[in-house]
Amino acid sequence: MSLLALFLLLTLSSAQKPKNYVIMFADDFGYGDSSVFGHPTIRTPSMDRLAREGIRFNRWYSANPVCSPSRAALMTGRLSARTGMSRCMPTGGDGVFNPPSIGGLPDNETTIAELLKKKGFATQIVGKWHLGINEFNSTDCVHCPLQHGFDHYLGLPFSNSEQCADEDNPLRCFLYENNTLIEQPTDYTNISFRLLNRALEFMTENKDGPFFLYYPFLHTHIQLFASKMFLNTSRRGFFGDNAEEMDYCIGEVLDHLVSLGIDKDTLVFFTSDNGPWLQKNVSGGSSGLLRGGKFQTWNGGIMEPSFAWWPGTITAGRMSMELTNSMDIMATIADFEETTPPNPLDGKSIKSILLDETAKTPHEFMFHYCGCHLMAVTHGAYKAHYITQDVLVTNCMGDGVQTHDPPLLFDSLRDPSEKYPLTEAMDTNYSSVLATIEAAVKEHKANLNPAPSQQNRGENKDLQPCCNPPHCCCGPACHKVIE
Repeated sequence: MSLLALFLLLTLSSAQKPKNYVIMFADDFGYGDSSVFGHPTIRTPSMDRLAREGIRFNRWYSANPVCSPSRAALMTGRLSARTGMSRCMPTGGDGVFNPPSIGGLPDNETTIAELLKKKGFATQIVGKWHLGINEFNSTDCVHCPLQHGFDHYLGLPFSNSEQCADEDNPLRCFLYENNTLIEQPTDYTNISFRLLNRALEFMTENKDGPFFLYYPFLHTHIQLFASKMFLNTSRRGFFGDNAEEMDYCIGEVLDHLVSLGIDKDTLVFFTSDNGPWLQKNVSGGSSGLLRGGKFQTWNGGIMEPSFAWWPGTITAGRMSMELTNSMDIMATIADFEETTPPNPLDGKSIKSILLDETAKTPHEFMFHYCGCHLMAVTHGAYKAHYITQDVLVTNCMGDGVQTHDPPLLFDSLRDPSEKYPLTEAMDTNYSSVLATIEAAVKEHKANLNPAPSQQNRGENKDLQPCCNPPHCCCGPACHKVIE
């Protein structure tokens, strides 16, 4: 290749950028819950399409095995321990915001939406937020998406379970539009299509771009639901109905981008917040061959089914074994937009991986947290576990949690199920790998600078949206402070 041709190739590559971005984010969807990742009875043709027409990531990690801290990390590109979006208590806690929770995503954190809004993008979220709504002495939605860079919001501020529920109505949740509560309880018979239609309308309204659509699904979190179109249609049962409805929505988004003629201008990501809720048995998902699930930093809790789709730019049908994670999305978008976020990122740009089949991971180490507790570290093929949990544990720390000194070391490429801990006799690199990881952990902790936990601030049920007393509580007698 001549120098001129090489120069032109590099120039074109550096100028190549999306006009629009779409992030679709599943809830408690496991590594083994799609047909493309091997499930025998769940039909996911849209995910099959993402893999067929885009790139499938086989070693993509979530930043946390629990909803709220994982979502904060996605939105900011930063570990939740650094942003204060993790629970930091001796028992760990479940690490999520609930209706009476005080606090939320801090104002000094920059989200993907804020980053892109400053660049002239239209921004919208449809679906689950789960990064707080209330603040002390305020019933305003002060931590809602509009305060973090989104122009419009339609969705649920929490998971579709437990809030204001009773035995006859297990799905009594809060539907918000912008900062206003518009429906209690939420009507789940058509919620998926209300959210989908708003997403499609937003893309139509902004087809000339640029736009950013964040579509965090309510699927496949407990309590399960399905519209009439999908109810009792999956061989996997109710969970399968729910998963296949989500897959349908993914396909509608892709089809709509094509119909608008902007598919080649739009970079789409799909991933999940954490692994499957194994404690729910058949009502929960599957981590496939991986060990563990939600609440745990075994691979099954944090390794997620993930894809990127950008027709005409990403080579179709690629499969990547490079280390990647959800925080990389923020870093990648910032790289494409040639802008630097004000806060240092834990994610790293994977722009080169998207554009170049030979590119390698930018991650030498990946630090895996549950809440604000460092549990494990991945380094190349190796993964060292400092703290592990039994399969039924739903806390980061406490009963059923074991500390390991030295850490358990696995070869995640040869043993992705993490069944066989290495020893010095089994692997000649054992001692040197542990020493390298230990040095990296020491440096990482020295530079972490964790923020005060937003989730340790307590609850005030006076502030929660109140739907159906006595199933929710309002007044001074309901105040509770977590100690």
